Amino acid sequence: MKAVASSPKQDAAPSFDAVVFRAADPHRVIKIGNQTAVVPAVWKPCEYLPARVNCRLPLWAFLREAFNLQDFELTAPDWTKDDIFDLTATMPPGTSRETARLMLQTALREQFEVQYHIAQHVVPVYALIPAPGGTKLQEMDSAHPQVVAYDTPAGTMKTGQLIKAGRYFSAGTSLDIFALNLHSVADLDRPVINETGLAGRYFIDMKWKSGADPDMVLHVIDKGILKATEEQLGLVLVKKDEERNFLSVDHIDRNPKGN
Repeated sequence: MKAVASSPKQDAAPSFDAVVFRAADPHRVIKIGNQTAVVPAVWKPCEYLPARVNCRLPLWAFLREAFNLQDFELTAPDWTKDDIFDLTATMPPGTSRETARLMLQTALREQFEVQYHIAQHVVPVYALIPAPGGTKLQEMDSAHPQVVAYDTPAGTMKTGQLIKAGRYFSAGTSLDIFALNLHSVADLDRPVINETGLAGRYFIDMKWKSGADPDMVLHVIDKGILKATEEQLGLVLVKKDEERNFLSVDHIDRNPKGN
C-alpha cells in the first residue's frame, strides 16, 4: 500500500460557476396493473453538457463520479448509498469532463465538508477491452427502442433497462456501468474495469440461450453473458494485476451547506 493524496486545499482546485445540490426522494411509487409498489428512485448519471452538469445520484455515486472510482475503490459511510441529491451546476463553455470532475470534487468538499485520503493498491482485475476484430457497439439513439416490456406476477411492465437470464437490454448505458453489471451477472471473482477508452452511451440488446431461471430479474447470475458480450458487442475480458487508487472518506456531512 502506498499513500498518494489527501484532501487538498480548496483554492488549489477548479470550481463550478454555480452549483446546487437538492435532496431528492430516495423512493418512487409505481403502478403495476391494479397494484402500487414503492421502489428505489431512478438514478440519472451525470450528463456533461457544454456549459453545465446535471445528475441525480446518491452521495456514494457522486464520490465515485468525482474521483472516477469503481465501487470497490471507495470506502464511505453506508448512508451515502441512501441519500439522493439532484445536482445542477454551470461552468465555462467547453469545459472538459476531466476538469468538470475536479469541479465536482471541489463542490463536494465545500458543500458536504468531505475529507478523505487516497492510497494505492495492486489488485487483480478483468480489463474490458475491444475484441481483436473491433467492437460492434451502437451509440445511443432515439431511433432505437427506448423501453422493453416484461411480464411480472402483477402484470406487464416497461423499462429502459432489463437484465435477466438470457437478456440484457439498455436504451443507453455507459461501458463503466456495463462493466459493473457484467461483473455481477457473470459472478466473476475479480472486478471488471472498462478499459476500452470509450466514454459514450450505447444501446445494448443482447439475447442468448440460458439455463438460468428466466423469471429472475434481481440478483441474476448467468455466465452466458460473457460469450454474448464477445459475439454481440465485440468486447472481451483480459486478466491483469493493476495499481488502483483507493479513496477512504474520513468525514462527510449529511446535508449540503448551500441548502
